[in-house]
Amino acid sequence: MKNLKIIDNQLVPVYENEQNEHLVNARELHEFVGSKQQFADWIKNRIDKYGFVENIDYTLISQNYETSTGGTVRKEYILKIDVAKEIAMVENNEKGRQARRYFIEVEKRYKQDISLLS
Repeated sequence: MKNLKIIDNQLVPVYENEQNEHLVNARELHEFVGSKQQFADWIKNRIDKYGFVENIDYTLISQNYETSTGGTVRKEYILKIDVAKEIAMVENNEKGRQARRYFIEVEKRYKQDISLLS
């Protein structure tokens, strides 16, 4: 996840790319909301059910990882913050609601900071 900088890291890291888009790693969101599903199943179900579109709503990054039994490829889903808010909301649990409110607050703070700089 090169070229991304963390702009907030209180509950779930929120990143910013070179286009000033705010992004969330789906794996980190999955961990925070405490889903009992395997990550790959969880994210694929959300993408299918809610019609998220690759390269519009999220970016898929394949990364090579070394394991004790050799190497493996791990897919990282980098979500736009609006998609992360929606996914958090549909978790329908307290952690999901907490994450959604947090993402909204991060966006508000960022917009205030930008307007103060203008």
